[in-house]
Formats: sequence, structure tokens, C-alpha cells
Amino acid sequence: MHRVIRSLRRPRGCVLDVICESCGTLNRSAGEFCTECGAFLAWDQDAGNTTAVPQAANSQPISPASTPASTPTIPQSITSTSGASTAGAPPSTGPATAAPVTASTDNDQKTTAVLPDTPTGPVCPDCGRINDPGRRFCAKCGRQLGQTRQLQTGTAESRADSRRRERADRRAFRDSLPAIYRWRRIGLIPLAVAVLLAGAVTVGADPVGWVKARWYDVKGSVVNVAGVQATALTAGRDAGTPRDAAALVDGTTADWQVRWTGSDPAPQCAGGPTTPTIELTLPQPVRIRAVDVYPGLGPDQPQRPLQFRPRSVGITPIGAGGCQGFRLADSGDRQRLEFDSRQPVSVIRISLNTAYPAAADGQQRLSIREITLLARPR
Repeated sequence: MHRVIRSLRRPRGCVLDVICESCGTLNRSAGEFCTECGAFLAWDQDAGNTTAVPQAANSQPISPASTPASTPTIPQSITSTSGASTAGAPPSTGPATAAPVTASTDNDQKTTAVLPDTPTGPVCPDCGRINDPGRRFCAKCGRQLGQTRQLQTGTAESRADSRRRERADRRAFRDSLPAIYRWRRIGLIPLAVAVLLAGAVTVGADPVGWVKARWYDVKGSVVNVAGVQATALTAGRDAGTPRDAAALVDGTTADWQVRWTGSDPAPQCAGGPTTPTIELTLPQPVRIRAVDVYPGLGPDQPQRPLQFRPRSVGITPIGAGGCQGFRLADSGDRQRLEFDSRQPVSVIRISLNTAYPAAADGQQRLSIREITLLARPR
């Protein structure tokens, strides 16, 4: 018994429906492989090539005159069964004969072919063909499609898959670069580590305090240093002899006076051996950022012109650099000296180098009301 491939011929522009030889499934798309079993269909797209069907022994020949010469015949698909009978004829055990039917010519009837919609089914991973939904095998290469799962566009899963592909593409691009570019990126790691270590050493064990100190530097904030003790190293015959000078750091308007024997100008910034000097001792090492001086008596006191007033002073941070000289105005108001010790110090000496002269009937005395050391807040 012959295995029959049966097909329906449709109007021009349409596809053929093919029956699979292996499983008998009717394939309704222009595929080359069966949608059910994946077998190669081997259907002929030429309309003139049809499979010959054996004639039954008792069938009557068809007269050629029954069909017009100008009208082509199209064989219709029939089912091959045993024991089928027709009206007025005995049952036939052989295969049925394809009954010719007439079809309209292109001039008599025009058939409009409806193009199928764009397939939205699974994409073959081998050939890239977009198959119809529900197919188990690719219509072009026969690859089984059930092994891959399609992701719907616009979903979180599809976006994650897109990001994974982008990362893979970037990784492949980096791997394609010359070695010098790849190793240059790796060389940045030790540099970054070195920068972090340098920052850690700079910040120290108190990163919050370091940040606050930098903020105070930007704002220029300073506060009075508390607990400072003052000692006067007198001039003249008692030069170098310590005397109490607590009035300079007591925070009151009480003045401190010393006998003035100096000359103008002073020999050096730190003063000579007979220059009156004030030594300020801090309770702990602190970096001094400024010094406030209240020279002479108060501006509202009538005896102010009768005494000498400091005109130039020298400030020396002991153990942290040399002397820095400053000039004062002849005013009883507070005068701020922009002094910076550059590092924490415990002792600062202030030498009174020159003074504004007193009145002719004045006293040989030089007075200072207050000296205040300033540092950054803690």
C-alpha cells in the first residue's frame, strides 16, 4: 500500500496544507518540518508536480470533452480509504480516484490572498526564525523549540535579561582591548589604596574631629584658650627675674605695669636682654591661631597719655619656629594679631620691643591690660 502525501491547492499567493508522512498531522503553514514530530515534509511548491494516485480497477475513464480546454483542472484532496463506495457504483477496494473539478481562470475570478499576521511565537535559537505560537519544532530547520522559554517584553524578567546581555557585551568589549588598557585599570587599585591610607593617616583616629577642624578652618572660628598662666621676665637690673603677671590673663580690666627703659628701635624681634618679656604657659599643647592685645590703660582713663604704650611686639612660640613681629596702633581698644604657631605649643613668649612715648610730665611706666591666646574650637 502506497503512502500518500495529500495537499490542498489554494488560490495563487496562499500556502499549501501538507499532511505529514510520519504522523499524519495536517500542517497549515509554509513550514518544511512537521509541527508535531519534526519530520521533513518534502512538499513540492510547484503546482504542476502532484503525486500520482493509482486508478481503481473498476473506475470509469473520464472523457476529455467533459473539461473545457481553456479551463485547468485542480485535483481536490480526498481521503484514501478501503471499502468506500460512490452512488451507482459498487464498492472499490483500490485507492479512490481524484475527481477533477473545474476552477475559475484568473480572468474570470480574482482571488485576494490574505497575508498571515507577523508570527509572535518562539524564536529558533539556531536559525533565528520566528515561528507560529504553539509550534514544537522550527518550521525552517526542525530544531525543537520547547527547550527555550520566551520572555515577554516589558516585564522585570525581560529587563533583567537585557541588563545581563549588556553586561556580557561590555565584558566582551573590555576583553577585546589591548593588554595595556586592561592592566591600566588594574593599576588604579594600588593608587586608590594609597590615597585611602594617606587620608586615614591625615584624619587619624578621630575622623569626626578632623572634619570639624577643617570646617572651623573654613569659617575662621577661634575661641579663647583657658587656663593660661602669665609670668613677666623684668628688664633692667632684675632682667630675667620672673614676676607674677596674672593681671594679664585674668579677664578683667586691671592693668599690668612694668618700668620702661627700652629704646627705639629694638635690636631684634625677640628683644634684647633688657627687653621686658611676658611668658605665657598653656595647660596643654595647642596650636595658637591669633593673639588679642589690649595695650596701655583704657581709652576712657585720663592717665593713659602719661604712660608708655606698646608699639611693636615680638611673639615667639617656644619649640615651634622663630619670632614673628607685629606693630600695634596707639589705641586702647582690642587689637588682634594674626599669629599662627603652625603646630601645638606649650609656651609662648611676647617681647615688648618699642613703645609710644609718654607725656613730658608722665611716668616711666608701660602698661598692658590683657593678653588673650586664641585657638580653634574642639
